[in-house]
Amino acid sequence: MKNIVNKIMEINFPQKLKRLMISVLCVALIGGGLSAFLLRGQIREVITNVQEWHEDVDDGHYKVKYEKSDYHEVENEHHKEELFENIHITEPSVAAKITIGITGLFFALAALVFWLLIAAWLYKAAVLSGMNGFLWFLLGLGGNVFAAILFNLVRSFKCQKCFSCGCYSSAAAQYCTKCGAALTLRCPECGEIMQKSDRFCQSCGKQTSQN
Repeated sequence: MKNIVNKIMEINFPQKLKRLMISVLCVALIGGGLSAFLLRGQIREVITNVQEWHEDVDDGHYKVKYEKSDYHEVENEHHKEELFENIHITEPSVAAKITIGITGLFFALAALVFWLLIAAWLYKAAVLSGMNGFLWFLLGLGGNVFAAILFNLVRSFKCQKCFSCGCYSSAAAQYCTKCGAALTLRCPECGEIMQKSDRFCQSCGKQTSQN
């Protein structure tokens, strides 16, 4: 278990996500293009059948029947059913079925990897922010992207970001737990504790020397 946790903490999640997105795009272009090529005969048949069906229904003959009486309404609906029954699509080749199956399987695996990456990222981010990593991992497995949005909202209230290394520490911390940089400073006028992002003191209004 400890080894798994260490591996999660070492993962470069932005890089992993970027590679996953590139892989999905490549498979979508290659798999989709190859599937369309292998199904070109079936696609032509579908287009032809749809065109013939519209020509038959839109010629006005069956529309008039539909509007006149209940009897003709039934007759019209029955004719439409016959039209659909007469539509024939050639069964796709074995190569087409295999290509579609492999492409679909890849997308399913990519979705699973994405789901697990979000959950693992939540664990790492929570641990680095001094929050309960296991809890956020479970929330990530259940809510995924929604859990990530919730995490960022909670972290913005409970933690502060170090301007030096970009890591998060407790909102009450005065020094970064990662690099040791000062997270707060004191007002030169009244001595009130300020955040490094503050341009003016909230107590006396004195402007900080760094601005």
